[in-house]
Amino acid sequence: MAEQTVVTVEISPETYQLLKGFVQSESRPATSILEDSIRLYAERIQAFERMEEAMKRAQQRAIENGTSEMTMEEIDLEIATYRAEKRLRGMAAPCG
Repeated sequence: MAEQTVVTVEISPETYQLLKGFVQSESRPATSILEDSIRLYAERIQAFERMEEAMKRAQQRAIENGTSEMTMEEIDLEIATYRAEKRLRGMAAPCG
């Protein structure tokens, strides 16, 4: 069995009632539900951190290639142009 540590936490009566409901509906111990909740919370935080890093990289690329100064209208036009070209390529007759 994995090593365990005993902790005491204070939670609001509303949160306690939610926890009791989960224990009953899932037929799982409260510790299991709390451990899963903490793990999922940590995964969510890590996902946000990865997303933040990806956004920073995208912003840096936009600065480097000059697209960071585009207006919303220019961005919309680029998207519309790309989609129109893609539709036309999809309608082109196959070669051969």
